[in-house]
Amino acid sequence: MRVFLVLNLFFFISCIKSEDPERSAGTSSEPWSDEIRALRMELMEMRKEMSDQKEKIKQLEDALKKKPEKCECPQTDITEAESKETFQTQRTDGGFIRDLPKDDKPVIKRLLIHPTPSPSSPPNISRRIAFHANSPSDFKNLALHQPLIFGRVILNQGNQYHHSTGVFTPNVSGVYVFYVQLVVSLDGYVHTELVVEGVSKGGHFVQSHTPGGYYNGGGMTIVHVNAGDSVWVRLGTPHGANSFGWESSFSGFLLYEDQ
Repeated sequence: MRVFLVLNLFFFISCIKSEDPERSAGTSSEPWSDEIRALRMELMEMRKEMSDQKEKIKQLEDALKKKPEKCECPQTDITEAESKETFQTQRTDGGFIRDLPKDDKPVIKRLLIHPTPSPSSPPNISRRIAFHANSPSDFKNLALHQPLIFGRVILNQGNQYHHSTGVFTPNVSGVYVFYVQLVVSLDGYVHTELVVEGVSKGGHFVQSHTPGGYYNGGGMTIVHVNAGDSVWVRLGTPHGANSFGWESSFSGFLLYEDQ
């Protein structure tokens, strides 16, 4: 607005000079001649200032036209291809806070830290092996090496004991604990064996003191068994008549597996 006013005054003064040169020559004595002189000086200063501004604008335009040949920005560990993928911020417990959409770029780079190890996973259900059975199916006057078939299953964790044959066949190699409990009515004595693949690994002995009475015995055996081996109880060296009570039992469990 101020520039417009000054330009109008300058135009007005020029018109006066062109119309009446003699009058303009005698304006020095007029009272407003000082104001015109001041306006002329101010106009000259504004012209000079505008010229300086144009020079600065030209320098800035020239600087913008020059593009840098190489970016000096610091490098990060995230490539351009990675910035288009889904990023996940990982918690210290192994989980994730949130997923960023594929089109979004993270404002911070990923922290290259090792996650805290997660707690050990629970044991596999196939490794929980334990069984307990009683009530021998054939219980009177058993022959030499005849197996005792304990037909009433109380526990069969892992389904490795077969009640129809009395044979335990694990699917995991390791050290097992077996226990045989015998309740027998006999006249004389009876001897049983715990066998693994037909090889005797433990023995149990019961002897009578009074004919017609019931006696008990048995024992525990700790033995290594391979996966697929057969384990059962058989009669060892019978002597006289024998009759096993329903309380007789066969049990076992996995102590620890092979590493």
